[in-house]
Amino acid sequence: MSDHCPLFLNTRILNEERRKWHFKFEAAWLVEDSCELEVRRLWNNATGLIPELLRTASIGLDSWFRKLRAARKITTTELRKRLETLMEMAPTDETLAEIVDIKLALNLENGKTELYWEQRARVNWLKHGDKNSAFFHS
Repeated sequence: MSDHCPLFLNTRILNEERRKWHFKFEAAWLVEDSCELEVRRLWNNATGLIPELLRTASIGLDSWFRKLRAARKITTTELRKRLETLMEMAPTDETLAEIVDIKLALNLENGKTELYWEQRARVNWLKHGDKNSAFFHS
């Protein structure tokens, strides 16, 4: 009697398996007002068991955030153009109030963008480290 069991391995990698998408949570989602509503909408519209619900929600959130980032770029560009126009105008109470509002809106958009890139920088540092090598230490 042998205690060995045959083991079959498939070592072929299919194209579908190589390009697997992995869900990553974005901290920038939490500062968006529409995030909670989007999660509820995606979750309520999805069908199936929990894994399918999670996959549908994750794909939907990724798509939602891509559209949001594109819209944010357009908004930021428009705000900057409007600020330049206001800075060239004669200063009045209305003009100054609008300048303050636009600067606040730009700071908010810049903060959201900074949060997005801060998470990217941290992920890269954790993934690649600070490249301390034996050469560096010697």
